[in-house]
Amino acid sequence: MHRSWRGLVVALALSAGCASRSAGPGAARPPASEIPETPRPGDPVVTLLDPGAEPRAPLRYRIPPGQKGTLVMDVHVAMSMSMAGHAMPVVTTPPVRMTASMEVPEVAPDGASRTVTTIRAVDVQAKPEDEPRVVEAMKSSLAGIVGLTTEMWLTPRGFARDVKIDVPQGLRPEMEAVLQAMRNVTEQVAAIFPFEPVGLGARWRIVTEIDTGRLKLLQTGIMTLVRRDANHVFLSGALEQTAPPQPIKAPGLPVGASVSLERYVGNGEGQLDTALDSRIPHGQIAIKATMATAVVTNGARMSLGMNMDTAVSFSPGPAP
Repeated sequence: MHRSWRGLVVALALSAGCASRSAGPGAARPPASEIPETPRPGDPVVTLLDPGAEPRAPLRYRIPPGQKGTLVMDVHVAMSMSMAGHAMPVVTTPPVRMTASMEVPEVAPDGASRTVTTIRAVDVQAKPEDEPRVVEAMKSSLAGIVGLTTEMWLTPRGFARDVKIDVPQGLRPEMEAVLQAMRNVTEQVAAIFPFEPVGLGARWRIVTEIDTGRLKLLQTGIMTLVRRDANHVFLSGALEQTAPPQPIKAPGLPVGASVSLERYVGNGEGQLDTALDSRIPHGQIAIKATMATAVVTNGARMSLGMNMDTAVSFSPGPAP
C-alpha cells in the first residue's frame, strides 16, 4: 500500500469517533444561575431530542486541578479495496495501541479544565501471519507521533477550546493526516452534553464537522443516557458519517497524479462509560465505511473503492 494511503487509512480510523439549541416541549430548564456557553465557529451542534424521565439534572464535567492519568487507545482496521471494478484481497492491519498521559494542571473559575495530553508510546501489535513489510512500514510511520503533545481547555459541557499541538520534529508529510486525526481524537474523547437537564432515556443529537487532514466529513451522532449515578454516566450512541465529493490531499503521489472523493458513507455505534470528575473515559466505537475515489494519472482515470471496518477502544491505563 502506498504510504500516502496508509496515512489516509490511519487518519480515517482515528477520526471514527456545538452550539446549543433549545430543547423540545416539556423539557425542564437548567438552573437560572448557569450561563450558556458562547458557541464558537466549528463547534459541534447539539440538539436535545428527548429530555428523558424525571428526575432530570444537567450533565456537567467537574474535574479537579492536578489530576493525572493514562489513556490507552486500541485501533483495529480491516479493509478491502477494488481497482477498476476488480476486487482485491481483504487486508487486516495489525492492531495499534497508543498510550498517552493526561494531566489537568489548571481549572478556570467557570469550571473549564486545561488538559495536556502527550503520546508516550505507540505499539504495533503484529501477529505472526502479518506481512512483515506492512508491519515495519506502520512502525516506522507511527513512531513519529511519539512525543506529540496536545493542550486544550475542556468546558463543563465537553466542548474543546483553544487547542494547541506541539509537533515532534521530523514528522513525515504523510503523517500530517494522522496528526489532525489525533487532534480530533483528543477533542472528542470527552462526551458533549446538552445544556438542558436530562434524565434516563434522554436523547440528543451531535453534528460535528471533522477534518481528517485528507478529507472533510460530517458526523451525526445520536446519544442516549442509559445510566447515571451521582457522578458517573453511561452513554450509548449511533453514528453516521457522510462526505461530499472533494479533492483528497495525498502527499507523495507521483507527479501529475490526483485523487478525488466521489462518495463516502459510514455508520457505527459505540458506548461511553465515564466519571464526570475525570478526563479518562472507558468506551469503544465501531464504524463501517465505504469510500469511492477516482485516481487520475497523466490524464488516465481509474476508479478505486475501499470498504473499511474500524474498531477503537479506549480505557484508563496504569497510574503515571
